[in-house]
Amino acid sequence: MKKLILTLTTFLAILTWSCGGGSTQQVSKDESEKETGKTFSLSTQDGMMEVLKACEISIPENLKFIEITKESNEYSARFEAENIDETAKNQLDEWFNKQSEELISKGWRKYDVRVNESIVGSIINERILFVPGGKNLPISTGITISSSYDTKDSKYTLYVKPS
Repeated sequence: MKKLILTLTTFLAILTWSCGGGSTQQVSKDESEKETGKTFSLSTQDGMMEVLKACEISIPENLKFIEITKESNEYSARFEAENIDETAKNQLDEWFNKQSEELISKGWRKYDVRVNESIVGSIINERILFVPGGKNLPISTGITISSSYDTKDSKYTLYVKPS
């Protein structure tokens, strides 16, 4: 019973953190822009995609854009794919790792927060990629990329959070 309570508490804490915490709010397209090296509005899908493009991050086509959320002064994009079978899940996991390795080869530094952690029916991966020194990118610190695969609903969710 104690293990179940601990597991559920841990899962809820991770889920709350990865979704942007308790004060997450939906961001309207009229909200002011976040200034970076170039002017990009991280509060919009187009602005977020431009930042990802500038960082040489491409999102797989089968992951559909869902929303941009904001916590404090940081924006996060959520992408999802439903009805994912084991093959598609493995392909998305391969993309997750390949994308990271490509950035690492270009000087980005990685920090794995979670690697294939199974929590209440979800498999979670979370990685922070820190911007290499001397790069002129529209972000200052790095990007957090998190994936969650719900084994019950066969749903794959990707969170991307530039900072």
